[in-house]
Amino acid sequence: MITDKSRPMTPRPDVIRRLGAEIKSALSKKKNVQIILSHGSGSFGHIPAKKYGTADGFKNKLGRLGACITNDIAAKLNRIVIQELISAGLPVAFIPPSSIFIAENGKPIKIFIDPVLALLDKGIIPVLYGDVIWDTKNGSSIFSGETCLKIISSELISRNWKITYDIQLGIEKGVLDENGKIIPLITSEKFNKLHPGISGSANQDVTGGMLHKVKEGLEMAKYGIKTLIIGGKHKNYLRQALLGKYVPGTLISRGPE
Repeated sequence: MITDKSRPMTPRPDVIRRLGAEIKSALSKKKNVQIILSHGSGSFGHIPAKKYGTADGFKNKLGRLGACITNDIAAKLNRIVIQELISAGLPVAFIPPSSIFIAENGKPIKIFIDPVLALLDKGIIPVLYGDVIWDTKNGSSIFSGETCLKIISSELISRNWKITYDIQLGIEKGVLDENGKIIPLITSEKFNKLHPGISGSANQDVTGGMLHKVKEGLEMAKYGIKTLIIGGKHKNYLRQALLGKYVPGTLISRGPE
């Protein structure tokens, strides 16, 4: 959504700015709602991550340096996102996932959530992103933007926070089946049948594209959080979704709605 994945390090600042304006508009109408934002790495972090195998750790003599390069490039896109959201009038602050998570064999083992809580308490929107996570066994892992939100959500719920929706934006209007039609509802039961028809990304993506989004959405459903996957290219889709209004897309939940 926010980068051209077919061209290395090519952001789409106009898209980021528009989405920021939609968020601001929705929050001005819907009071007492707090949100956390997270974005992917697009044509920035995914390219060096694939080159150096960062998701699988330090596999060769360039692994350590490659992980640092990936970490730096992922942060560069995040700074662009932050600048555009601020220009849209949103109070946002970045939180590098590499500074609040520690992994072991690709799984989170330590979470330092205090910075997220501090920002929320002050009315500031935390912005996370797909990032290199330092791994006690492998050296490095990668957590996608979706994975970061899932971890944060589980921690907030354990502290009695109420989380209603996880809204994900993509190029498509939702999750498409093998015939190119939107799948309106995905549950764990339905996923086993739908899985073969759901693809990954057409471009470089070390975290798995749409299939990864669906799997993380199903994990969110275990916590009682509904995931709505919608088309971010369509003007005001995000605004309408934040206001609780109908938007075409795919809903991922524990059961029929």
